[in-house]
Amino acid sequence: MRVMGENRDMRPEAGRAYDDLLAGSLFMGRTNRLDELFYAERARPPLVIWDPNRIDLQDAEFEAFVEQVNRLPTVRGLPLASAFDPARFMSREWLMLLESIGFGGDFRYLFYGSGVAEYYGRSLTGRRTSAIGGHISRFFIALYRAAMHRRQRVLSEHEPPSHVFVRIWRRLIVPLVDDTGFVTHFAVLNIPENHLRSGLEVVPFPCIVADRARMVRFANAEARRLAAPTRVWEYGEPLAALLGQDLVLPDEPEALLGPPSNPLQTRVSLDLPGRPGTPCQVHVGAARYRNEAIFVLTILPPIE
Repeated sequence: MRVMGENRDMRPEAGRAYDDLLAGSLFMGRTNRLDELFYAERARPPLVIWDPNRIDLQDAEFEAFVEQVNRLPTVRGLPLASAFDPARFMSREWLMLLESIGFGGDFRYLFYGSGVAEYYGRSLTGRRTSAIGGHISRFFIALYRAAMHRRQRVLSEHEPPSHVFVRIWRRLIVPLVDDTGFVTHFAVLNIPENHLRSGLEVVPFPCIVADRARMVRFANAEARRLAAPTRVWEYGEPLAALLGQDLVLPDEPEALLGPPSNPLQTRVSLDLPGRPGTPCQVHVGAARYRNEAIFVLTILPPIE
């Protein structure tokens, strides 16, 4: 049974002392401090399951990952870090490999799968978990630290901050050890769940999701090709940076929510890579995602 924090609006004190308390409570299987941390950010608390079984996992990729991990040589019952090679795993696009820094004071990403990087919006290879910042960073560090001491696998499910276009991240964390049996690394399979994103990804036309501040939350594969190939484009950039120009949109996306639903249609010329001045028809609609209204743009050839 989950124990709720007594004051959802009380922001936890900062510093290593609180982080130690958070890790300690997770080590004991308690979630009250974790609940407080997320409630303070108006976010739903994560789900944490120690030593998950197949029913808990409920995902073929998780099960295949576990089967591969179970074939690795072990020391004191845990997989050997030196035997873990992300390139050999079928699900490596969703895989992360971290090393412990300062006996669990922080963690560094040695491998960051391409799928995770795409959904998150950037790669964290070579960076520390603390660099993520905010309550998510503190949750990750505390959970890794607790897993070091419990020496157990742990499954977690959490909502990311709203700028990440993912409804839920499901993570299976596996401690890895050195030849003395001390936990030094973690292998993490990180699976995103977002049905809206999955549907837009298969649309054969460029589709872009932007928030009310005109910042891009998501661009499907066709839309990502709009960006100039000579520059690195990341989520969170202005819509105009991706399209090469500003579009006239309503002040608020709620204006396009039904009923009745009346998406805007406008004809524009976009300077696409290698195709300057390409005429296009842009449909601008809206959707509600995680209780927030967002713009959804579809770019089509012009109707003659």
